[in-house]
Amino acid sequence: MKKLLLINFTLLLLSVNNFGQNIAAVRGMALGNNVTVRGVVTNGNELGIIRYMQDNSGGIAIYGGNVSTINRGDSIIATGPLVEFRNLYEVTPVTFTVFSTPGKMPNPMVITPSQFDESKEGILLQIKNCVFSASGSFGAVATNYTVTSGGQTFVVRSNTTIAGAPIPTGTVDITGVGSQFCATPASGCTTGYQFLVRDMSDIVASGSIPTGIIYNLNSNQIDVYPNPTNSSISFKLLNNEIPTSIIITDMTGKMVYSSNISQTSISTLNFAKGVYHLQVITTSNNYKTNFIVD
Repeated sequence: MKKLLLINFTLLLLSVNNFGQNIAAVRGMALGNNVTVRGVVTNGNELGIIRYMQDNSGGIAIYGGNVSTINRGDSIIATGPLVEFRNLYEVTPVTFTVFSTPGKMPNPMVITPSQFDESKEGILLQIKNCVFSASGSFGAVATNYTVTSGGQTFVVRSNTTIAGAPIPTGTVDITGVGSQFCATPASGCTTGYQFLVRDMSDIVASGSIPTGIIYNLNSNQIDVYPNPTNSSISFKLLNNEIPTSIIITDMTGKMVYSSNISQTSISTLNFAKGVYHLQVITTSNNYKTNFIVD
């Protein structure tokens, strides 16, 4: 009986691992086709009731059903008709199966604004050396902000997790999901591309990510407390890695603290009130999250 169960489980595993169509191939299909895709989800509820997923070939949005239960980093199989909403390719309404719980996120694809086109839709992206045109604080949800990098511009769209946070005044690197919203023409539009920043840990001081380090964008992998704070912060890496370096920057991108000593507690008594980026570097990861000094 045990041998039979093991065989059945192995066959099930093989069928799951080989299930799903290539996302790039799906994006080339006629609208209305029922498709099945398999990949990693790159956002959670911070972008509302929509999820973006990607495999090694491309990315796509999924909508409908109970997608609000899907977490960033989940590996899923999703099935439904291929549709286009405001020129954004989606599988809607979708049914899905989560076959792996949150893990390491895919590394973002580094591009320039001029490379932000249809082929980047649904993919986790990063644009370096960016400057926001606006100043002050991020406003209401679904507000567009013009950002410049290398003399080229692109649009960052706000959401609930960044509304009210200070807009960086320095040069930053921005990670986000590539999306599109273009009402006219109904199909084939080559404008309206939007960079969907998921939370403030997607915006960091330029050059603060060491070259060659694979980093984890899932802030759930690092626990910071108390947050907000007025005296000190402590942190714990949930996979128990040992820190080799710590970097803290303010919202302008200015470094306010750095250390190469393995430690898990830092005094904030000399920090001004505001939002700060915390990066904890280990031998294989660079974990990022935010904390507030009040």
